[in-house]
Amino acid sequence: MIPRTTVDISDEEKNAINRVIESGQFVKGKECEEFEKEFSSYQGVKYGAGVNSGTSALHLSLLALDLKPGDEVITVPNTFAATINAIIIAGGKPVFIDIDPETFTINVEKIAEKITEKTKVILPVHLYGLMADMKHIKDIAEDNNLLILEDACQAHGAEIDGKKAGQFGDLAAFSFFPTKNITVAGDGGMVISNNEELIQKIKALRDHGRINKKHVMAGLNNRMSEILAAIGREHLKKIDKFTQHRRKIAELYKNKLEDIEQITLPIEPRNYKHVYHLYTIRGNDRDDLKSYLYSNNIGSSIMYAEQLNKLDYVIQVAGIQNTPINEQINKEILSIPISGTLDIDLVEQTIDTILKRYN
Repeated sequence: MIPRTTVDISDEEKNAINRVIESGQFVKGKECEEFEKEFSSYQGVKYGAGVNSGTSALHLSLLALDLKPGDEVITVPNTFAATINAIIIAGGKPVFIDIDPETFTINVEKIAEKITEKTKVILPVHLYGLMADMKHIKDIAEDNNLLILEDACQAHGAEIDGKKAGQFGDLAAFSFFPTKNITVAGDGGMVISNNEELIQKIKALRDHGRINKKHVMAGLNNRMSEILAAIGREHLKKIDKFTQHRRKIAELYKNKLEDIEQITLPIEPRNYKHVYHLYTIRGNDRDDLKSYLYSNNIGSSIMYAEQLNKLDYVIQVAGIQNTPINEQINKEILSIPISGTLDIDLVEQTIDTILKRYN
């Protein structure tokens, strides 16, 4: 079976694990501190706070932004459930904006009409490795005195005009889950920002509300372990190589599949850098194509199968909100094999199999 994604764990990561074991320091040590510095620097911002998942990164960010019960958070339904769950658990109300059918990200032209006196945060999702239109979102936020939390869990190294994810919002949340562009070989996440005060607040929230060993607020246990941070540091050294490989695979798909009328390939807008966390196509016969690929031992995934704004527990908080473009695209999207280490021969095999179906 050709996997939809692969994970690279090599001698460098194994040596990093041994380094931590030999140190005897498993939490709150130098590995996490260095990873915070290195990753935030790579993304082009000053500060970082390592946490135990991308979900925690989103949740703690909303708490740090002082989200109150009833505050509205503008976001999209086409994302993993963690985005919406974090809003609800933090006490907020998700307000859903329909997506752009070409980029799969938030339609910025629809944001202004959903802003109310209760709106506090805009939470754009950088999806599949492509950033949302952050320049326009930043303008809207500034005009309406709103905060921005970038959901960058799929956008490590993604850019607009040379500026990476995390440089536009008040905070940005990243995930290092095993399928992401870099991983800590488990659950892990990070919040980055140029606002030191917000990052210090998140560092307190992740550690039972402690600052300098004194409890100053109610907090949680959302710390990143030293072993995971050490693995993340090694993976970060490879991120440019991984991104280059993902983009090479995307280029192969584009060159070989763009003439198939029955499917639509992802785009890379001008002055954007897509890092292809996922390679997500659209097809009118999506379910049949997925079954066909499976019968030919090729993995694929529907990312995401659930329409979050239609889930009962979300409706209880947010009410009924319709997003017709997302609903249509939800029936068409399919993510096909890509990763930072996937063998090119397997990519070519995937391409040939798809071509046989349509030709």
